[in-house]
Amino acid sequence: MKQAAERLQAALGHLENALEPMIAKVGDLEQRLEKVSTLEEDRAKMATQMDELKAQNQTLADREKEFSRLAAETTRELETVISEVQNALGENGNGA
Repeated sequence: MKQAAERLQAALGHLENALEPMIAKVGDLEQRLEKVSTLEEDRAKMATQMDELKAQNQTLADREKEFSRLAAETTRELETVISEVQNALGENGNGA
């Protein structure tokens, strides 16, 4: 019985020795998995930020387009007013 207990103890010792590298590898894999999870979270955040920046960029492009349209419209109106003033001044000069 004593020999059986000693063999069992020896077998358990061998099993522990065999499991130690596996346990270390599992711990390493768990750490890597945590890093991958963190990277995936970061990627998702960056994708969301990129989508938000694209939307802001589109808004700015739309505003720039509207500003250009208004600037062109204002320029045309100013040219019309200048022309009318020049015509009025020309008529007053010719009529006097």
